[in-house]
Amino acid sequence: MGIVYNANYLRWFEAARGSYFRRRGLPYTEVEADGVQLPLTEANVRFHKPATYEQLVDIKLWVSEITSVQVKFQYEVILDGDILVRGYTHHAAINMSLGRPTRVPDNLVHALSSVEEISDNPFF
Repeated sequence: MGIVYNANYLRWFEAARGSYFRRRGLPYTEVEADGVQLPLTEANVRFHKPATYEQLVDIKLWVSEITSVQVKFQYEVILDGDILVRGYTHHAAINMSLGRPTRVPDNLVHALSSVEEISDNPFF
């Protein structure tokens, strides 16, 4: 059909998140090295217009909420100024050794608390 498969947007969100962490000076591998993981607990994707093969899209990403144990990321997939897709993901902070919820570490809160939005093109 020439249309990007719907589940690929979640992959794009994940790639943009990894880039977002690195650009904030805190690669996700460092978060895990400190004993914390941020597994996905909820995802939402709203499709406005389709992306087609070979189009180069941008992903705008920002943190919209940080609670004591969760982080919410917002996304927009943009092509030539048009929003194709909007979405969000919620992630819980989990202590890796205990497998239980934990507080979002202060260094992560600090790295993600900036109001700056990053428009990213992680791999396409």
